[in-house]
Amino acid sequence: DDEKDDEKDDEKDDEKDDEKDDESNEDHEDKEDTDSDWDMMAKMLPTMAKYECEEGYIMQRTTRKEDMGNMGWCRTDGSYEIPYCVSMNNYTGLNFTLDNGSDKKFADKSGRPLAGIVSVMSVDAYGNSLSSNTWQLVCNDGSNDFAAGAICRSLGFNHGERMQPTKKMSKPSNNDKDSSNNDKDSSNSDKESSEGGNESGEGEEKPVEDGKINWGWTNFSCDYDDTLPLSSSCRATRYEDAKEEMGVTATCFDFDKMAIRCFENYFDVKVNVRAKGKKIFCDVKASKGSNRVGLEEFSVRFLLDGEYLEIEQESIRRNKNRGFATPYDLKSADYSCVSCELYMDEAFVGESERCKKEN
Repeated sequence: DDEKDDEKDDEKDDEKDDEKDDESNEDHEDKEDTDSDWDMMAKMLPTMAKYECEEGYIMQRTTRKEDMGNMGWCRTDGSYEIPYCVSMNNYTGLNFTLDNGSDKKFADKSGRPLAGIVSVMSVDAYGNSLSSNTWQLVCNDGSNDFAAGAICRSLGFNHGERMQPTKKMSKPSNNDKDSSNNDKDSSNSDKESSEGGNESGEGEEKPVEDGKINWGWTNFSCDYDDTLPLSSSCRATRYEDAKEEMGVTATCFDFDKMAIRCFENYFDVKVNVRAKGKKIFCDVKASKGSNRVGLEEFSVRFLLDGEYLEIEQESIRRNKNRGFATPYDLKSADYSCVSCELYMDEAFVGESERCKKEN
């Protein structure tokens, strides 16, 4: 009898287990059906929509693309960008410029800067300056590469990244010197204007005058690498407000000037200069995403202590997978550092420098 009772109990337990398994399978199937329904709905939902402003308002765009400037759109991670409308009387825009100084390697064929120290000007809906000092510098504290990309997109590029300002960026270009000389001579000539000016407009004050820096913004950062500076995904603090809130810890110095490099196509480039025997090598590895980029479109220039070597391009040997090499006897040269600069379509891409070890 005991054995029969045990068998009955085992049968009941098995039945219960089977029931639980069936319920679990049904729940799993229901969940799969629900997920499938949600996936189908997600595909049917719009991923972008067009926005319009009422009369008397102006749209604050979030992307530089002309055909999408008035569009709100969703990212694959569920975040979104929505342009917003601001009253014409309350509108504040930001104009940016890049000052590459006398560093002409950061300019394209037309002279447009591809990198430089960032200046910003607050403007109204009609493009008029809202600041008495006009142009102001951006402090690098709290910034990130996404913010650099946002600034670059406002200037017509696709991507950007932060960089250390070069020494030449802080030096005036020959055009600036000529402009200064023209301003001095203008009082003696009826053919020249009596007002100084720059590329951003005549009579506008510069962000650095007599060594004094006029700071505008600090802690400028963005959450995504696809927006413009006034997107809700970006944030910044007025320098005066940061000083008032944080005191001396918010102070920015000359070495805190924000400098960025802008480019159209994002790819990773690594440059390494080295010398062996009577040759100088500029090793280059370039990739875009997971794809290796050949070096056919690149060119190189070699330097000793910052001065370009007079080398015929024909004598520079190119290995499309490794880099460049040129004959040069460094053993007989008096120098401290050797470097190479990499260019693509005459636009500066990267550089490497190697210096002798000090005794």
